[in-house]
Amino acid sequence: MAPTEQEERCVALLCELLSGNPGGEWRVDEWLDDTDNSEPTPDAVLTNGLEYIAVEIKQLTDGETFHTNNWKYTSLCQQLAPDSGGEFALFTPTVIGWSFDKKLISQLKRKIAKAAVHLSVGQSTEIQLSRRATVRFCGESPLGRVNCSHTYDQVMPVTLKGMNGQYFLEDDGPRHNFITHACREAFQRRLKHACEKSLREGPSQVEWTEEWEMKKLRDLPKHESVVSVVGWFAADFLESAAIESVEKEIKKGKRKFKGWTRDGRLAVALHAGEQQRQVSPSFFKNVLTEIEHTAVHPLDMVFLVSNKQVWRFDFAY
Repeated sequence: MAPTEQEERCVALLCELLSGNPGGEWRVDEWLDDTDNSEPTPDAVLTNGLEYIAVEIKQLTDGETFHTNNWKYTSLCQQLAPDSGGEFALFTPTVIGWSFDKKLISQLKRKIAKAAVHLSVGQSTEIQLSRRATVRFCGESPLGRVNCSHTYDQVMPVTLKGMNGQYFLEDDGPRHNFITHACREAFQRRLKHACEKSLREGPSQVEWTEEWEMKKLRDLPKHESVVSVVGWFAADFLESAAIESVEKEIKKGKRKFKGWTRDGRLAVALHAGEQQRQVSPSFFKNVLTEIEHTAVHPLDMVFLVSNKQVWRFDFAY
């Protein structure tokens, strides 16, 4: 089977990139899809007359993770839209591995509907959310310090003035977020009271209020409402979709070299084709920068191709 136009463009870009390095001009030595092989083979062999690189070309997609979560995101925005009309943005804390449960969606929907009728285009307001968690005393310490389950949280850990000991806030859900100083200070007062109680009586419940920003972007006819959730969409699953897609295609590409015995280096070229529309190349680049050598072995290199750009990642020991 002859190479597709996409495969030819991809290989031409690889040869252009390789020819920019010392060693001469690279070209296609052989398209292996044209040969009658009973064993799996890579798509092409490239050469500069002295060296050879066998290349398998795979197409990146947005992945099942993206499409599943994109459906969840679209559904969430539809559920939060008020009946009063208008387009709004809801700015959430950056979150990873966390989703909106039914209780939070119901709370947000009520608060958004109430706030929407009072906002003019360009105006913002705070959406206040009720939260509840358990505080536990963890051990002695000269400083009163409270940690939580979130990584890189902008609010936690909290240092409590006039207290000693280490405490832990068992808080499932989004990272903490406050807009006003009054709301943050109220949280710290309630947290300190709960820590004092946990020191005397054991695990203690604490309830507090947090704030998310909501902004009106434009007017729309009544009953035409749009709410965009800013922060959750990108952070929660675009990175996961990129990891899924890269690892899946590299694994498929490596199978083509199972019975390969020719001399030369081995490579997989990942190209962002027609089925990759939402996950930007920067996410794929990050994955390939961080991926373990063991996940790529026996490949010597991986190329990432997007439009007319090519990035090369070397993995040879």
